[in-house]
Amino acid sequence: VAKLADIRAAFARAQAPDRHSIYTAGYGAGWSPAMLADVLDRHAAILLDIRLKPWSKTPTWQKSALQARLGMSRYLHVPALGNLNYNTGGPIALQASVAGIRIVGEQLERRNVVLLCGCRDLTTCHRKVAAELLREALGAPIVHLEPK
Repeated sequence: VAKLADIRAAFARAQAPDRHSIYTAGYGAGWSPAMLADVLDRHAAILLDIRLKPWSKTPTWQKSALQARLGMSRYLHVPALGNLNYNTGGPIALQASVAGIRIVGEQLERRNVVLLCGCRDLTTCHRKVAAELLREALGAPIVHLEPK
């Protein structure tokens, strides 16, 4: 808990009225890479891939494809916020939440972020847990996005 307090203090500026926002999206809900790229443009955001392993059966959602489409400056894999139990059905357990808070906090100092995972249903997804943890630690507002 002491580490979390240190992180909160270090990112106190993120709680200013002009702070950036945390957006979330699960590509299993019907997103396309083009739709997501449009969201990044509209919100001047970086895509933070919070899957533990940035792999998908759908090639367009694999790390290499996302990096190629978005560029290295608009894509970052953050396995620290990945769910250790993503394939076991166990309870949500983030890999390294303190490290994840630090990484996202650094990004929020500069711009909005979009947390990406593959889940369709936000209510059972680790991205909701990660976003709420980030809001608590950093004070940034959350917007859960749905494809249109």
